[in-house]
Amino acid sequence: MLEISFRQGAVDDLLKYAKGMSPLEAVAFLLGVAKGDQHSVSEIMAVNNADKSAVSFSVAPQELYDVYALAEKAGLSIVGLFHSHPAPPYPSTIDKNFMKMNPFVWVIASSIDWRIEAFILTGSHIAPVKIVRG
Repeated sequence: MLEISFRQGAVDDLLKYAKGMSPLEAVAFLLGVAKGDQHSVSEIMAVNNADKSAVSFSVAPQELYDVYALAEKAGLSIVGLFHSHPAPPYPSTIDKNFMKMNPFVWVIASSIDWRIEAFILTGSHIAPVKIVRG
């Protein structure tokens, strides 16, 4: 099974960030290294929700460019995307469309109960990803 691992306290930090952004959707890129089925997150880059919405998110082009530039400079890859939404922690229809263009792990927190789950799109199937907390 595919896994995404975080340093100690990082998942709690993501949830704290999402709670602080509520009711807006929070967004962050997860930078690290992917080796086979193991994705290791070493940096979390919170970004602005350009939609300023409680039910959707987008990232401004310049901010997205900055994330990719920082990852490249640090010798890292984008291994995941974190966001929150006001529903169970499962990809929405809109998420599924964007997962096609962004084939990395999507970590989703529910602002209903603050559960957090991770997924990846494989073909046309949404597969669960195990979250490993350091």
